[in-house]
Amino acid sequence: MYVVNLMNVHRTRQEYAEFHQVLHSALLLYLTITVAASAVVLSIAWQVPWVNLLKLEVIGQEMAAVLFILISVSILASLLAGLLSGIYRCIGEYDRGQNVGNAVRLINLVATFAALLADGGPIIVVGLMALQPFLALGIVIHDLRRRHRDIEIGLSKASWRQARTFFGPGMLFFLFPLSNSLTVQGTSIVLSATLGSTSLVLFTTTRTLANLLRQLFSAMNTALWPEVTSLYAAGDFGRLRLLHSKACKYAFAGSFAVATFLFFFGPSIYKEWTRHRVEPDMVLFGIFLVVAVSESLWFTSGTFQAAVNLHRNSAVRSLLAALTTISLALILVHFWKERGVGLAVLVAELLFLSYGLMRNTCRIIEESAASLLVNILLRSAPFAICSVLLSWGLSVAVKEHWSGLLLAGVLYGLSVAMTAKIFLLDDIEKKRVRSWMTTWSEVL
Repeated sequence: MYVVNLMNVHRTRQEYAEFHQVLHSALLLYLTITVAASAVVLSIAWQVPWVNLLKLEVIGQEMAAVLFILISVSILASLLAGLLSGIYRCIGEYDRGQNVGNAVRLINLVATFAALLADGGPIIVVGLMALQPFLALGIVIHDLRRRHRDIEIGLSKASWRQARTFFGPGMLFFLFPLSNSLTVQGTSIVLSATLGSTSLVLFTTTRTLANLLRQLFSAMNTALWPEVTSLYAAGDFGRLRLLHSKACKYAFAGSFAVATFLFFFGPSIYKEWTRHRVEPDMVLFGIFLVVAVSESLWFTSGTFQAAVNLHRNSAVRSLLAALTTISLALILVHFWKERGVGLAVLVAELLFLSYGLMRNTCRIIEESAASLLVNILLRSAPFAICSVLLSWGLSVAVKEHWSGLLLAGVLYGLSVAMTAKIFLLDDIEKKRVRSWMTTWSEVL
């Protein structure tokens, strides 16, 4: 992402020579890594005792080695595919890039499904999955060369000196998925080792249900990313502050509305999901909902740091939060069991992320974090109160069954949308909503 952000900055400033130098240097670096790593994979694939290491008696040693090679090459090719797909972010065609990616995934899904129906075997199925990044590469290169002849895809302007500068900032981006994996897998290991599989099932399923909120603001932040990079590159801090405040407001209000619905209907959804085999823990569920609502603010605000390549602070904070979570979980699990591990996640995020991360973003875009937070909370308060009342009323009126839950979800969604229009949107936003509704009604 560091390289894509850098290309977006140069493209926004119309520095086309620098844009191509960054692109070609990154291609040279990624190709070198891909070739070198592929050579290592090929050299060790047949030496690793897969059958004994992973207990793959049915597949066998040779097939396991082939599968390892296919999966590894696919992962390495995804680096190149991701880099070239990132060009769409730089030229204002983010939606087209998403459509290309979705089309490739759909083709791969259909092909894999057909192979499974035909009993094609593991090598054919994994091979088809491994072709996905190569298919994406071909489509992206063809599309860009056909529609944007000014974009030169090659190595003619590559510079090893510049390529080496990508390592440090690029590795900082790696800390985000690493921190997330440490938190998710670390807490699971702590629970499994101390309380056993029953507690692990309760903890992971509760966390999964609460994490539905993440899908809401994650999708919004991904779409905002290239716009934030362009505004920062252009020095338009006025629009950047406006975008930041609106994004945080919508993320917080939206996640709070979903969290409220899940709080009242979560036990019913949980029981239906687990077929009444696991009894929900509402205290644990409530902790995870608080974590998710808190994340909506700091995750959205932190996206602005990552989008402008000023992510060192947030990357280090994320790692510290993950390590603190595991340390606290090892202690609190002996006092409050699953709830103690959930509390460890909440405490670590409040200590290292949440307001601290938002304050750092506000420092970058020259805004007061305290004023922004107060404004968000005050603007969202009437909407939040209505969300609680609506959820409570529907939970009393609707029966605990899938059909009733679906009906409650539809009614709640419509009611929340109307409430947001009344309390959350300003006059300009209301005009835009009316314009969209008029457009859609004409289309329909």
